[in-house]
Amino acid sequence: MIISHRHRFIFIKTQKTAGTSIEVALSKVVGDDAVVTPVYPPVEGHHPRNFSLPGEPTLDRRWRARHRRQQLSRRLQGRPVAAPPTAYWNHMRLREVLRVAGEERLAGYTTFAFERDPFDKVLSAYRWAIKDASSPPSLSEWLLSRHPAGRADYLTAESLPVDFDRYSLDGATVGVDHVGRYEQLAGDLAAIVETVGIDPASIELPRTKTTAARGDESGPALGQKDIEVIAKAFSREIACFGFAPPPD
Repeated sequence: MIISHRHRFIFIKTQKTAGTSIEVALSKVVGDDAVVTPVYPPVEGHHPRNFSLPGEPTLDRRWRARHRRQQLSRRLQGRPVAAPPTAYWNHMRLREVLRVAGEERLAGYTTFAFERDPFDKVLSAYRWAIKDASSPPSLSEWLLSRHPAGRADYLTAESLPVDFDRYSLDGATVGVDHVGRYEQLAGDLAAIVETVGIDPASIELPRTKTTAARGDESGPALGQKDIEVIAKAFSREIACFGFAPPPD
């Protein structure tokens, strides 16, 4: 996730959409005062900064005071005292960004995210999830093991890479100004950054991650039941962007 005060924009990072590559490219041009959240594991060329606190003196004081109270409460309960969480994190939702940073403070900022055909997105997620497995499940088995659909990172939550709630404010409609398409990443990103005053020629997209399947970049064919599971999980994306299942 990135907040650029120099160029007045917020980038909401989604899953399986080259989000880390976009972050690496943007982090070089957004300014020293930008919020750039860490990625794990770290990626060469990506320089996280200003993510520990909200970034405004009054909000920073409230943040510190709130977490001092939480730590005191944990001590009194005999519970371990954890390090305070950072104010901003990688796959943060737009409404969380506005709440932490202050909605009035970010008024007028351009907001954008990227989305991907959900059927292709799920195949990419499946390839990544099984890449190190000695006895990987079939696609259908993996799909049926996913719960719940979305709302958290698909690896840690054993979910599917549903991102609609990240770039929606109400859970039903798109809340960002622009949703670029992964399938036309370079062109859409160039068009978006130009609207905030960044020269598209200054943006160079690296390739930071790969999800190559075991000898097959396209992955397994989707059966009818697989298509139904994916269509149900991504019903909002399909309704908003008109994604369609792959042809037989």
